[in-house]
Amino acid sequence: MRIPLAGTGFTLAGGPAGEPALGPVAFMHRASASENPIAPLSHHTFDSTHIAYGVVTAAVDHGPWVVEASAFNGREPDEYRWDFDFGKLDSVSGRIWFRPTPEWELQVSTGRLVEPEALEPGSIVRSTASAAWFKASGDDFTAVTAAYGMNNTAEANRHAALLEVARHRGANGFSVRAELVDVETSLLLTDTVPSLQDESLKNPVGALTLGGLPDVIKRNWLHAAIGADVTLYAVPAVLRASYGSQPVSFRVFFRLRPPASPMGRMWNMRMSQPMKPMADMPGDAHQHMHMMP
Repeated sequence: MRIPLAGTGFTLAGGPAGEPALGPVAFMHRASASENPIAPLSHHTFDSTHIAYGVVTAAVDHGPWVVEASAFNGREPDEYRWDFDFGKLDSVSGRIWFRPTPEWELQVSTGRLVEPEALEPGSIVRSTASAAWFKASGDDFTAVTAAYGMNNTAEANRHAALLEVARHRGANGFSVRAELVDVETSLLLTDTVPSLQDESLKNPVGALTLGGLPDVIKRNWLHAAIGADVTLYAVPAVLRASYGSQPVSFRVFFRLRPPASPMGRMWNMRMSQPMKPMADMPGDAHQHMHMMP
């Protein structure tokens, strides 16, 4: 719900399940990830809070600026995903957005997550910064996101960097994703929850994913595509005995989704997005709202 106040808007959003004001747009809603259906390695740095069971967010927007604050349940759901995992709204976050043009969107955010991991006690301070660019022309579009983030715990600071590109032209889609992520070395080596003395162990892992996604069916009632990608990994010496010196993986997948609405696909949207009436939007409303045909 957005309330306009003489050029400034106030938005209040929330729900039993949703996302707090923390990080860039989550990957499943991000235009730059639209041609790659797999979660990034950096998911737990940038967008794992999109499944918070309990969140309230307040936002103030004025011109190109939006300032948001959230109170939410920072504990991640357990493995039984068919039930609800409600909890206290004891985690907090804040985020600032800046949109100098309809194509560009920049954000910085930070939050304190109380006991997010059931098997690893302790709270996390998460900080992120990102820049996203989106341009559409008819059915064609190009989207780019660059992001950096850090999870700070009592034992270690773990960093992550992401560069993501999606391009759709004609009947063909293309994707590139490059990542560098500090991983929990002890967990990967032993597949068990690390002891307190091992929780500080970390090493950087790199990943480069290249993919293609041609449309095979495009009807008024159905859009389908067949995709494939390959990922090349760079791993530290300590992990090579378990994962190999030059790991490579590939995927083949089938994407099925309904056609876009007359207003386009709502990529790059978030729960607390200030929604202005269409009549108040200057120029191309679809571009302003970051919707994709």
